[in-house]
Amino acid sequence: MWENRSRTMYLSCMLIAGTLLVQIGFYAVHVLFHWNIHMNLIDVCVRLLHDLGLPVIGFILNLVVFSTVFLLVWLALSQFWLSHRASRKLIALREPALSQLLNHTYCNGKDVIIAISHPAPAAFTMGLFRARIVLSTGMIQLLDKQELTAVIQHEMFHKLKGDPGKTFVLGLFASSMWYIPALRCFRKQYRIIREVLADRYAISQTGSPVHLGSAMLKMLRLEKQRTLAFSHVSFADTSINYRMKQLLEPETELALAYPWRSVLCSTPILLLLAAMFLIVFS
Repeated sequence: MWENRSRTMYLSCMLIAGTLLVQIGFYAVHVLFHWNIHMNLIDVCVRLLHDLGLPVIGFILNLVVFSTVFLLVWLALSQFWLSHRASRKLIALREPALSQLLNHTYCNGKDVIIAISHPAPAAFTMGLFRARIVLSTGMIQLLDKQELTAVIQHEMFHKLKGDPGKTFVLGLFASSMWYIPALRCFRKQYRIIREVLADRYAISQTGSPVHLGSAMLKMLRLEKQRTLAFSHVSFADTSINYRMKQLLEPETELALAYPWRSVLCSTPILLLLAAMFLIVFS
């Protein structure tokens, strides 16, 4: 159920944001380069507002369109820069011998895990195109062998499913299209679902929830971890309550509260898109 809900949520966000982004791109090209692009909904809407004597609203719509383009480009470039800078720092902190040992033990010798020399416990998966699992020496020292195996299997799920890239795309759309609140809520719930699914994968690989739960409790006893600026998925920074309940009651299907308020707030925008489609094709 959770896997299907996760897939549906991701595809819905991509459909909504992708459709709007294509129209925004067409309209921006039309305004900046005076290209006559047919079937552009935003251009139809702006012309309609001018015909109705509402040029101010048309100006606001233009502002929303170009602010979306600016935010999208700015956030994407910022994220790429932060990821690049983080990668350079991780390379400087890398423990080659320990990394090789972990890859030989857990990944059949493939270069998947990066062990870094850092006292703070940390375990996360990063990389938009080639995801890697990062483990700090603080985390390795904190956990016993079974707990470490459970954490690595948890992160392995994120790597295999490409979760860093997917959460990056959803975050990019949710931040740049701030006027669609449903995207932010769906992104938050998507992250929760992915963490629960990663926990289930780890349990299936280790055969017991005990070691994963023990690792989670050890992380909870520590001070709150510093938030990382670059796109990643971390073992201990998301949906702890849902995950702990899943470990304690594995047979119980957890229910996430549906974001009705955000969906209702987003509905007028989606209806406006539908109305513009009718105007264009009528």
